[in-house]
Amino acid sequence: KISTLLVLGSGFDTFSLRVTDQFPKIKIWELDHPATQLVKKISFEKSGIKKENFVLHPVDFFHEALFPKDIQFEESTLVYAEGLFMYLSEQKIKEHLFSLSFNFKNVYLLFTFIEVNLQGKPIFYDNNLLVNSYLRVKREPFLWGIQATDLKDFLKPLGFDLMQIISSNFVLKSMPGSKLKKTIRENIALAKLKT
Repeated sequence: KISTLLVLGSGFDTFSLRVTDQFPKIKIWELDHPATQLVKKISFEKSGIKKENFVLHPVDFFHEALFPKDIQFEESTLVYAEGLFMYLSEQKIKEHLFSLSFNFKNVYLLFTFIEVNLQGKPIFYDNNLLVNSYLRVKREPFLWGIQATDLKDFLKPLGFDLMQIISSNFVLKSMPGSKLKKTIRENIALAKLKT
């Protein structure tokens, strides 16, 4: 049973807010860049949106400690990081995951990751440099990726056991009306803190 949901780096996605009514007994923390959080906070205030189980917490993933001081570290927690890790360096990811394993007693980690090509570069689509080039121009380059076969060994020394990997292609192709033509190299992973 999950008591706390930490959503990391959601940008302008409203996932955190949308699940508050579905899970009213779960405390939902959304952690993201201060500039993004400010825009959301102002928008929510103007719209009259206020949820008792929902907290916006500004944090710069590149420079700051990850967790708010008043979080319940002993509670069973799900950390959700969709579309975040590819923008962080491997060292920064390791620091955050080690911090999770050090601070929390019972934590699950649900996250997306992209694979690397033969040259070891993170890629989103097979044989398509356009996405990577565009992101470099926008100053949001992919910094980290890993082969799915290497993820278990990557997580283990950081305190996590890999439970499952699901291909985004599998999920997207199974959706009604899907017209997916390119192979997406992003996957979804679930890991649990080793006990």
